[in-house]
Amino acid sequence: MPVAGGKCPNCGAPVEFRSGSSLTKVCDHCGQFVVRTDRGLDNLGRFADVAATEHSLVRGDRGTLGGRGFEVLGHLVLRHPMGGTWEDYHLRFDDGSWSWVSTAQGRWQEVAITRERFARSFDAVRVGDHLHLGAYGEFVVEEASSGTFASAAGELPFVARPGEKMAFLDLSGPDGARASVHFVGGHDARMVFVGRAIARADLHLEGRVGDAPVQAVATASIKCRNCGGDLPARLDPNALHVVCPYCNAIADSATHAIIAQQDAARASPWIPLGTQGTLQGVRWTVIGYVERSSVIEGERFRWKEYLLYHRDAGYRWIIEDEGVWRLGTPVAAADVDAAPLPRGVRYGQYYFALRNGSEAVVDRVLGEFYWRVAVGERVAARDYACGPRVLSSEESGTERNWTLADPISERDLFSALGLPAPSVPAAYSAPFRDAGSSSDGSIPTAVWVVVAVFVLMLLVAYDSCDSDSGSSGLGGGHGSVGVFGGFGGK
Repeated sequence: MPVAGGKCPNCGAPVEFRSGSSLTKVCDHCGQFVVRTDRGLDNLGRFADVAATEHSLVRGDRGTLGGRGFEVLGHLVLRHPMGGTWEDYHLRFDDGSWSWVSTAQGRWQEVAITRERFARSFDAVRVGDHLHLGAYGEFVVEEASSGTFASAAGELPFVARPGEKMAFLDLSGPDGARASVHFVGGHDARMVFVGRAIARADLHLEGRVGDAPVQAVATASIKCRNCGGDLPARLDPNALHVVCPYCNAIADSATHAIIAQQDAARASPWIPLGTQGTLQGVRWTVIGYVERSSVIEGERFRWKEYLLYHRDAGYRWIIEDEGVWRLGTPVAAADVDAAPLPRGVRYGQYYFALRNGSEAVVDRVLGEFYWRVAVGERVAARDYACGPRVLSSEESGTERNWTLADPISERDLFSALGLPAPSVPAAYSAPFRDAGSSSDGSIPTAVWVVVAVFVLMLLVAYDSCDSDSGSSGLGGGHGSVGVFGGFGGK
């Protein structure tokens, strides 16, 4: 039952609002964005059509969230300065209340507007700042950036003009709490939203009953504009960049334009792109491969990262660093106690000591990525170690992200991926083969001794890492974890 309506000022078709909180709506007939005023409906311009992805909700979808029934009234897409997008959905609950559900990089959150007043200006906030939001408690700033209103559908509770920029702060709090501050209209209107992190499955959709997507994202094979080779069908429909497997040219996934060139890869990844396997109960697909490096005390160290994707669980990383394999999982900034900085941090009951700090550089990429990856991309990286576990931060100026990398045995990893394990640790494959004296290609006994000593050192270091000792755990080692983008997304 509509609560307000009128005629579209552009085409004259009827425009109906189903929620009293809605101020704007995209005309179903001509696509013009109209706003409710005390004089009727005014035209704000035309948004680009929404390009639906496989995880998108659409207007009219119904479900339950936290035991409350809801209907999707509107859909807003914003573009990040780094090229990625994130999606906001305007939900009206059966009890008359409303909130927002947002998704970026496979992560979901629900937030509702509050009456909290935010006095600080956008320019006065820095990444890592602790902000008190009244009765909602303390939050940590993970990202301070902006987004451009790119496309929209349905009804929205505020005025968002096509092409207008909105500055925002993304914050995390304890126990999965999330918050966002929006600065709209020249940073004057400050809206504070508070909520929680959720999973897509928490929406409990009652089937796809909403409007059909206006435009589907193409995932079919396309021709590389650099060499003419066939690019494989995209594994991640949200990918922004794809890399040609023949010439290694990096292309925009939407326009197919060549963004950058890179030399032929020195070697094939140990884990082929497209590999699927179950880790932590999730069926992941390997969609990207990155070689990165950093200079520490005058010496360059290199490591490799594999990007994992799942429609609902988002993204994870497999990191191979000097023969040690780890699985990287994003960590909320609010869950990291930075009080011991710069010597270390605390996560949970454990102390992680600073292992190294450097500038991490992207040297080579293969596959597809959810941000606009570029060879030469640089971030400030810090590694903190507690035994074999590594807690890493990466900062690019407008955002800081934390990732916990837990060790995983090579045998378990490759078994889960359905692959034969490498005959020797990846980082040592060439030296081991060169040093071997066995004619049958077997690994010399001396090499196994070195490996055994290394494993023993890991075990001893891990055993000494506890909440009371403040031990630095594993010393030495190099590399970073490499998870890019805040909730706004790259």
